[in-house]
Amino acid sequence: MSEVDERVAAGETVEARHEGRETWLRTDRRLLRETATGVETVGLDAVVGVRRTSGDRDTRYLVAGLAALTLAVVVPTVAAAVSVSFFAVAPVAALLALACPLALLLWYQSSTVFLELRLDDPAREPWRLPDTEAAAAFLAPFESD
Repeated sequence: MSEVDERVAAGETVEARHEGRETWLRTDRRLLRETATGVETVGLDAVVGVRRTSGDRDTRYLVAGLAALTLAVVVPTVAAAVSVSFFAVAPVAALLALACPLALLLWYQSSTVFLELRLDDPAREPWRLPDTEAAAAFLAPFESD
């Protein structure tokens, strides 16, 4: 039994459960979620709706792509400056030039889509789940038509 299960009050009925990185419970009165920092609750009357939102992109791909582009220019330039044949470093520069768009494409596609609860208090930390069928079923009662 997890900590979130222990927080269900007497007389409260658990309607749905969602397991993932966090454990969520939907009762007849409120939503509970267990995170690494503890258990948080929000009343059902505070939920305005659900929206799909994008998360942050993985910046490691962006940094790798821009570094590859920079090195594709710098390596042949430095090689020419120290009297190394351009054709000796051209395959390395070409490989780096090809890696750049691939890394930028991976960066662009690295955004995760979430289902985020819209709460009546926008200052609260966002309550969101990855956009999966299980999460959509769990949050279905809050979907607005």
